[in-house]
Amino acid sequence: MEGADVLGIDPGIGATGYGLVRFVGAHRDAPFLLECGVLKTSPKKKTPERLREIYDLVLGLIQKHSPRALVVEKAFYGKSVSVAMTIGQARGAAILAAANLGLPVYEFSAREVKQAVTGNGAADKTQVQYMIGQLLSLKSPPDSPDACDALAVALTYHFRSKVPVGAGLVSARSTKL
Repeated sequence: MEGADVLGIDPGIGATGYGLVRFVGAHRDAPFLLECGVLKTSPKKKTPERLREIYDLVLGLIQKHSPRALVVEKAFYGKSVSVAMTIGQARGAAILAAANLGLPVYEFSAREVKQAVTGNGAADKTQVQYMIGQLLSLKSPPDSPDACDALAVALTYHFRSKVPVGAGLVSARSTKL
């Protein structure tokens, strides 16, 4: 099945969700789930070891699947400064893996992702999970909210693009890093 693959990442120091979506069809408008999951790191390990695991996961996924883009969710700062910093570190590990391989990186806010996937920028996690199942024609959505969020950011890249996935341009609403 030929198409354009996009790797979505929902960064977190304890749990990093990932989702790889292939867009097929004449206009690359039919999304197809290739792989998704969650990397869980042990809180007993030191932060540098956990960040290396995230980096290695993302690097391995990129090398295995050769996606056209890596898409990450922007850090959410509403919880606490400490949580925001660890999410930022996890984002950095994922972004560095992509940058080291010359892969373009794009980011979207949680609100943009929810709006693109559900039509409601204030949607809750269950609404996002339901729509991921619908958009990817799954019998049931992935159990993990982290994997669903990663799939949602990958789909958002496609929905927000003004040109077919992989053409190197995204709409003005997103930020190319």
